[in-house]
Amino acid sequence: KQQPIQNAEGKLRQKNAADEALARAFYLNNIAPNVLDSKTFQLAMQTVAKVDEGYTAPSRNKVGGPMLLEERDRVRNDIKKFSDPVSRFGSTVVSDGATDKCRRPVNNRLDCSPEVVEFVSSRDCTGKVKDKEFIANEVIDYILILPDPFKIVQVLMDNATRGSWPIIEKVCPWVIVGPCEPHVASLEVGDMCKLPFFKNTIKVHCIRRFILTHQKPLAVFKGLGDRMLSVLASTRMATVFYYGLESFAKHLDAVCKTMASREVAEYVRANRAQRATPESKTLLELYNEALGFAQDLSP
Repeated sequence: KQQPIQNAEGKLRQKNAADEALARAFYLNNIAPNVLDSKTFQLAMQTVAKVDEGYTAPSRNKVGGPMLLEERDRVRNDIKKFSDPVSRFGSTVVSDGATDKCRRPVNNRLDCSPEVVEFVSSRDCTGKVKDKEFIANEVIDYILILPDPFKIVQVLMDNATRGSWPIIEKVCPWVIVGPCEPHVASLEVGDMCKLPFFKNTIKVHCIRRFILTHQKPLAVFKGLGDRMLSVLASTRMATVFYYGLESFAKHLDAVCKTMASREVAEYVRANRAQRATPESKTLLELYNEALGFAQDLSP
């Protein structure tokens, strides 16, 4: 019995020593700690961990010489994969508004070809009036500044920006502007959900959001349900018609017991005034709303 414990303690000491050595290398070589969040760095560490203890890092001459040339050739091949289809078929600009983590309005832009999707830019639009002229000029300026503006053959945007489309097509007559079909389909499904026939989907989303975004209700639910409620899918259609309703129906008994549990009620009482943002509802208001919906849907 002592041997597994000793082995575990030995592995823990080895890991701590490795962590200290890695951290010290970062400190002494002036490397920012956020490099640890880089996916390429994490992949490198995972790859190194698969090698036996005899692994040694390559020399600086190798990294800065032949390995660098190999990486350059690889990048050039990746660019060629993108440029060849573009020269044959042209590319599509996809532009859409969004809100970043700091709640600032931004305008995201992608350049899409048959082989590659390239993220171009995300512009902070704080203080800007996003009318049709502003949106049109954003796209036009990007197209005309390119070395070959004629490579852009299509622009896809949110259907709400329809007023800017004729302006873009007038300045760039070789470009066709239209709506992003998945976006339009998602909005249509959102409108469908407002119909009386789909009223239960609103209740389902409210209850599921309350359980999944609060620690105590989620812990109670996990103790009652043998599986997890499905999270939001990539499209509204998949969320509403498959993941949302089907997953909820499978766990309806556990959901109702969770909402009616004493543990959840006590958690809400202790944090009743808590809000996610100054404008959002309090925890007590969210709980009462979700509890009422759960009572409506309970068998």
